[in-house]
Amino acid sequence: MKNLMIIMALAVFAVSGAFAAPASQQGRKNTETVVYDVNVHCHNCKAKIERHIPFERGIKDMDVDIDGQRVTVKYDPRKNTPEAIAEAIRELGYTCTVVEPEE
Repeated sequence: MKNLMIIMALAVFAVSGAFAAPASQQGRKNTETVVYDVNVHCHNCKAKIERHIPFERGIKDMDVDIDGQRVTVKYDPRKNTPEAIAEAIRELGYTCTVVEPEE
């Protein structure tokens, strides 16, 4: 009887995903960062981008820098691409080019 209870408890844990990695670790493994030059001039431009771009698929985090006219986006590469994110920014009425990382 004791063995049956132990087996059932292990089965419940296995099915519920108790042995899976925590969600915070799962998400971090699958993110990439891309930086864009965007012609943001004011707080209204910043607010417009911050209001729309996070709803694109796979966007995890975003920072809009008005002074540097840069938008930094962390995204899930399985769900989106840098080109598609840039196009979404262009559809809002801004020029947008990917900043290549320096080596």
